[in-house]
Amino acid sequence: MNRLPGAMLLCTCAFALASLMACSDDDEKQTSGFELDTDRVELPDNGGEVKVHISTDEAWSVASKSDWCMVTPANGVGDAVCTVKADSSYMYAEREGNVEFRTQRGTYTLRVAQSGYERTIRFEKLTDDTLHIPHYRELEQSFVDIVATSNVAYKVEVPAQFADWLSIDSKSATEFKPQTTIPRDQSFRIRFKTHVESDADREGYVTFKETGRANAIEKKVRIIQSAAPRIYPSRTGDSLAILTVARMLNAGVQWNTSRPITHWSNVVTRPITYDYYEDGKFIETRTEERVVSLRIALIQTKESLPAQIRYLDRLETLIVMSNANSYLLSVELGPEITELKHLKSLSLFGYGIAKLPEGMGEKMESLEELNLGANSFTKLSDVIGPLKGMGKRLKYLHMNGCRISDGDNVKNLATIPASGIDPLTGRPVGLMDQVPSTLFTTFPELEYLNLSYNLLYGHLPELYPEQFEGGEIMPKLRYISVNLNHFSGDLPKWMQQHKYRGCWAADALIFTQEGKTREGKTSMFSKESEKAFYQDMPDCPEEDEEAMVSAMKSLPPLTTEEKEMKLPSLYGNWRTYARMY
Repeated sequence: MNRLPGAMLLCTCAFALASLMACSDDDEKQTSGFELDTDRVELPDNGGEVKVHISTDEAWSVASKSDWCMVTPANGVGDAVCTVKADSSYMYAEREGNVEFRTQRGTYTLRVAQSGYERTIRFEKLTDDTLHIPHYRELEQSFVDIVATSNVAYKVEVPAQFADWLSIDSKSATEFKPQTTIPRDQSFRIRFKTHVESDADREGYVTFKETGRANAIEKKVRIIQSAAPRIYPSRTGDSLAILTVARMLNAGVQWNTSRPITHWSNVVTRPITYDYYEDGKFIETRTEERVVSLRIALIQTKESLPAQIRYLDRLETLIVMSNANSYLLSVELGPEITELKHLKSLSLFGYGIAKLPEGMGEKMESLEELNLGANSFTKLSDVIGPLKGMGKRLKYLHMNGCRISDGDNVKNLATIPASGIDPLTGRPVGLMDQVPSTLFTTFPELEYLNLSYNLLYGHLPELYPEQFEGGEIMPKLRYISVNLNHFSGDLPKWMQQHKYRGCWAADALIFTQEGKTREGKTSMFSKESEKAFYQDMPDCPEEDEEAMVSAMKSLPPLTTEEKEMKLPSLYGNWRTYARMY
């Protein structure tokens, strides 16, 4: 066995010991002092948190010098991970703050920055800031809601060039004022009207403009409304127009569209030869069944007749009646009705109409019979003026029941202001007016006049032969009804002496008045004029029997409903029916 020299053995041991000591020192080496893995952190505008790593061999504590951020944990010993948190910013500009870490050796600062919110108005639920809406929607649903996300004050406006079909809902806000710089949602309701043109969509926009700044943000939301279905007057066009009109009026009548239009209820057709056009271009001459009479009842609308009514250009009789809550409405009848050049009989009974289109009498060159009963007129001039172009053509005028307010509160006109506004309801009472002589002189060949159950008052006008061509006052007036108004004074002499007064059923339809006059007196005609009316009372003259029989044979009988309700027939010739029943 070989042995190492003593000196060599000593050196080898010393080296091994030194190596062992060196390894032990490396294994136990620790960080001294304090270190952060970053000296600056950034947080987003809507808040959040960031992790920060600490390397140290000491005890430490930490505190935020800014009230908008915090750090957890607040203290510790040795290495750790701290979380820096911040809530949403309330500033447009960036903000900065400090977080301080303390040890026995000193203070170490961490910079904290949070970005601010940019001023904004945006529409996160829209694509390209654009809305598409249908050409028609029921009135109660004819709106769109626009949700704007913003952190600036702004105002919403509909430009004047679009005000005829776009508007801000009366219950909707028109301005937004932020409480903080955090963008918040605000909804705005925009109403739209029916688009009646079929040639193209129509476009408009609503502006959202920042207020209170020179360099204001302004955004636009485009609104594109689709064109109406294209309808050409024809048999097919008639069916499409009827369905469209009924739908827009929310009518209760339903037709089985799988059956020919000739079998639809409340629709009358007749073979007609006419020139067929498309887009103004003549296509051909046709002979086919066209709608000549239409009745739609039990409707629910706050608007005028739908514009598509004009496509029923062969109508001779039109009845649209019994609108829900019509007494609460004040509808302006649109001009589309005046395009029906063949219309002879028109009934808009109980619709809620307060105004007729200008020039209606001149434009409707075939119109002879008109039922405007149970509407919202307040002055007879609102009817006489638009209809004056009819003159001698008007044979039948029915205007009974134009009462908006009813009951005991209108039985004494002395309690109603001259303005006609009911002090109990704050609304017009209805047709509270005096009857002008122009009602008779403008339409001198009336055969039927019904003014019953309104709020008419004063004296009925005296008329004179020289006011009438041929010198005979109202020569064809076989029916007149003025009962249940507030008339007083003498019955005019022209009525006392009229040749048809024996046809008038005066006990019920003339002399029966109600309530109190404007002066607070009992409403009634004088006894002297009533006595004079009945003196030498003539019998009701018989009409041309042959003509009457011929007219009656050509007309279908009234339904039970029509007889009971005493409403004009679907088939027109109402004045003939009035004599029959």
